[in-house]
This record gives sequence, C-alpha cells and structure tokens, in this order.
Amino acid sequence: MARHGQTERNVELWRPPYIHPASPCKPEVCEGRTDILLHGDIGHYPEQPATAD
Repeated sequence: MARHGQTERNVELWRPPYIHPASPCKPEVCEGRTDILLHGDIGHYPEQPATAD
C-alpha cells in the first residue's frame, strides 16, 4: 500500500540511498564577535587519484 503510485521497480527498493556531498561551514560567536572557522570545507572528501588528460 505504501508503494502504490511510486514509479520505482521493486528491485530498486533495496538500493541504498545516494548521500549528496556537503561542504560545511562553521561559524563561531564569542563575546559578540563572529569568526568563520570553516567556509565550504571539503577536507572530509576522499582523495581522488589524479587523472591524465
């Protein structure tokens, strides 16, 4: 009943979800002053091997 009207095939029901990458920002507010500690940080991304063009 819950899948009624959905277009995915049943075989795709168990496929893991795709998690979109993120680039977090980290502001810090201290004594009325705001500092941005991280802005669009991608340090957590896995390193990709260099490709030859």
